[in-house]
Amino acid sequence: MFTGVFGENCWNVSYSDRRLCAVEGSSVDFLCTYSHPSRLTVNEAFWHYEPGTNPKDLSLDERFAGRVEFLGDKQGNCSLRMRDVRKNDSGEYHFRFITNTDGFFGKPGVILNVTDLQVSSGPSSPSQSQTITLSCSSTCTVPNNPTYIWSKNREPVTNKPTKYNKLYLESASSEDIRQYSCALGSRAGLERSIMLMLIAVTIVAVIVIVIIIGSVWKCFVVRRRRTAERDMAVQTPKPGDDTYTALNPVTMSSSDYDTLTVSLQCVCVCVCVCVCVCVTINMQSVQIHVFFCRMLQALPVTHTQPSTLQPWSLIMTP
Repeated sequence: MFTGVFGENCWNVSYSDRRLCAVEGSSVDFLCTYSHPSRLTVNEAFWHYEPGTNPKDLSLDERFAGRVEFLGDKQGNCSLRMRDVRKNDSGEYHFRFITNTDGFFGKPGVILNVTDLQVSSGPSSPSQSQTITLSCSSTCTVPNNPTYIWSKNREPVTNKPTKYNKLYLESASSEDIRQYSCALGSRAGLERSIMLMLIAVTIVAVIVIVIIIGSVWKCFVVRRRRTAERDMAVQTPKPGDDTYTALNPVTMSSSDYDTLTVSLQCVCVCVCVCVCVCVTINMQSVQIHVFFCRMLQALPVTHTQPSTLQPWSLIMTP
């Protein structure tokens, strides 16, 4: 048998707030306490969405998988935390506990209203050279020290100055302003996204570098083989040919001959971390130098301090 909030024999569920308002993407806490006759033992305690004959534990509901955390216990605390709230999370929530004899749930429950963020701009009629300020706001109270993520056409905006909930644009038309949106997100999640992007870019850079090195090495080997074949054809006399010796032979060192030297400019791919490859080819070997460095602020690679370079060299001879 399940009873209401004020039952007999000290059965009780009490919610700190009957109505909660949360911004989409933020976290919200349902603060709650409960009590029951001391002779009874609590076997189950959980929150569920909307009242029903067969309520389902939020932690087992696919809609809330990985987003809800029961902060309470079986001693009287029944608080719940919900992360990354979505607009379809809006509705009424109830806490329910089951003892070794009876069950009890708090009715009426807690009504959650999830809203999105709104973007406003100012001044309303800016001049051509006037800075435009976009503000991100909501009718709900946002959490302390929130992280605002700005997007334009669903692409993250990272090259514009921001402060708190504001984004500053040097110039923008009314049509451009409508393309901007904002959202709340955790700094850890933002850093994780950036890290994944860096890893993906680094993998692509390494693949490109490997292809460049392979192509250069193949050209070098083919050229050297052809040169060796030509030298062999010139130096090897055919049977039956007369052999002549110069009266005044002159010995020439290898420095008297022109040697093939191909020097390639460094190929660099940079996204916070730079990967540079320099290749030098001569007739004896291929020298490959790989440099890893961190960009200093927004300076080009050519302005990077030498002390930040970590070289790795490879010399290949066929």
